[in-house]
Amino acid sequence: TKALQSQFEIQTRTEIALRQSEETFRNLVEGSLQGIRIIGEDGRVLFVNQTHADIFGYESPDEILAKGLLPNLAAPHEWDRLMEYREARRKGVDSPSVYEFDGVHKDGSMLRIQVRPRSVVWQGVPAGQLTLLDVTERWQAEKALRESEALYTTIMDSMPTPIGLKSSDGKYLFVNKVFADRRGMTAEDIKGKTTFDVWPQAAAERLLASDQDVLKS
Repeated sequence: TKALQSQFEIQTRTEIALRQSEETFRNLVEGSLQGIRIIGEDGRVLFVNQTHADIFGYESPDEILAKGLLPNLAAPHEWDRLMEYREARRKGVDSPSVYEFDGVHKDGSMLRIQVRPRSVVWQGVPAGQLTLLDVTERWQAEKALRESEALYTTIMDSMPTPIGLKSSDGKYLFVNKVFADRRGMTAEDIKGKTTFDVWPQAAAERLLASDQDVLKS
């Protein structure tokens, strides 16, 4: 009887400590500027904070939790990759410590989400915690820059004359196809190199003098 009573007391104290730990966790993450999601090994969403709900356009965490299984918060083309990551974490196999995926807002618009996963224990069983950050604005700006650079390259490559762009320290930032072809190199080979890396000594000295005259003017 005493053994049973002692075992009961230990179990009770453990349950109380667990509830207090989870309450402390909830208090911390509810004020976080990052989205927090706890997922069980079976893929069920066990917890999300308000920031997580806000990121995906839901009024409250209950909207997501009511779905039980992980709702379609990721674009379909991302599902296989994300499942592979989750399975790798579950098995203890190496997987990315930080990654991004295309998310889906409640209104159907696309998001870009950065994730930091980690293994945790939730209600006494193994689970996964995902910390999410909405990086859509940064991703859109980078995409616009890449598209602008691609357009610039296309226009410059269509020019019949060699064109090069240098930084203030004399390194090539860009050359068009005609320029690279005449040097028997690729544009990527030339990028980051100096005049003396690309041209013969005499020609490089003349070009350097010309560059200095341009900088003085």
